[in-house]
Order: sequence, then C-alpha cells, then structure tokens
Amino acid sequence: MEVLGYKLDEKELDRVYKLFTDLSDKKKEIFDDDLRILMGDEAYKKNEHFNLEYFQVHLGSHAIPTAAIKLNVNGEVIQESATGDGPVAAVFNAIERALNKQFMIESYQVRSVTSGREALGEALLRIRSGEKSFNGRGVSTDVVEASARAFLMAINKKAAYDKENGGKEFEESLKTA
Repeated sequence: MEVLGYKLDEKELDRVYKLFTDLSDKKKEIFDDDLRILMGDEAYKKNEHFNLEYFQVHLGSHAIPTAAIKLNVNGEVIQESATGDGPVAAVFNAIERALNKQFMIESYQVRSVTSGREALGEALLRIRSGEKSFNGRGVSTDVVEASARAFLMAINKKAAYDKENGGKEFEESLKTA
C-alpha cells in the first residue's frame, strides 16, 4: 500500500486486508485501481452510522424482485425485506423500511471502474432533503451491492449533517422504527 502512497497503521491495514481478501475471493486478479478503490471505501467507513451487514435478492423473469437486508444501525441490528420494480429498487425499499424513512433519489448512475468480466462496478447516487443534497458512492463486483452502499453512504452523510447542525430529528425517527 505504501507503493501506492498510503500510510496505514496496523489496525487500518488489517481492515483493508479483510476488504482485499473479500475482493480476491470474487476476482482472479487484483489491480492497483482495485486497491485505490478499497482505500477510498475504507476511509469513508470510519463515519458510518448505518452499515450494511448483508443483503439477499430474489428475482427472475416470472418473480417479483424481493430483497432482504440486515443493517447495523449504531450497534443495533435491523432486518427488513421489501419488493421493487427491480433488484436495486427492492434493496432501496428494504433500507427505507428498515430506517422508517423515505428518501428522494435525485440522481443514480452505475458504471464499470475496472476492466474485465470481474470488473468493479461503481454506483453514484444523490438524495435530496429540503434544499440539501447528499452524495453516495458504492463499489463492488455486484452492482446491486454497490448501489446499496451508495444509498447508505448518502443516508450516512445526511445523518452526519443533521447531527452537526443540531438536528436530532433523523436519529430520533429511527427509534420509532
């Protein structure tokens, strides 16, 4: 990692190594760009209130897309499921149900950030709340997972903004979920 310009303490290196081994289980070859993307994701994770533990999606040509998720919300585990027009919509709906909140998605994009069949997909998303917008970015070999992580990153940014500006409305509403 030092060759790429990153200086990590032992704890950070352990976390990045875990991400690396997870990625290497999905991809045969790991490139410098993959490691840079992992570092970007790792730097953000230090400020998460809402963390995706797992998700599962069921879909098919004659099935209603259904997602089940497990979120860690400030140490509390919440599980929820929902349906949607497609797998991404089902995951987004399950997250909103788990948090008992609706979010207006202003922009959503998915693209490949590395090459090959096992490429990493990047989801970029923006949610709006009043006059403020919050951006999220997720990266995974699975674009549904990347989308879920982007959605949660934007939600985490909104929660952090609300907390910094004295608003506890967002977190208080979660207690009634």
